[in-house]
Amino acid sequence: MTFSPEGRPPLVASLGGTEFLRWYWLKEELVEFARQLGVRATGGKETLTARIAAQLDGRAFPEPPPSRLGGQPHLAGSLAASTVIPQGQRCSQTVRAWLTEQIGPSFRFDAAMREFFSATDGTQTLEDARDH
Repeated sequence: MTFSPEGRPPLVASLGGTEFLRWYWLKEELVEFARQLGVRATGGKETLTARIAAQLDGRAFPEPPPSRLGGQPHLAGSLAASTVIPQGQRCSQTVRAWLTEQIGPSFRFDAAMREFFSATDGTQTLEDARDH
């Protein structure tokens, strides 16, 4: 095996996961190597490192659950008064546009309205938000 000037082995598919984990790699190097291996090149450096090590060892990698923000539901598309507000709905531009259309240009996501959305439990509708 040929070593790089820094003493690290080259990033090649024949490198074992244990040897791979012994060395420090820049995230840019990890992303490029993941693409070469045909595995997902997304996520934080720690996740990316673990995913590559699993691939090099021939193990399955259990993907971490989506981040809280990435997994939050959000309303999109055509909205109506009867549209149910999912739990965790953000005060999005889509919701803002609908409420502005219903209430008028004076609509703002003030503290009370932000509190309303943060407290939704999946049973409220946009009509409830408008009435609030």
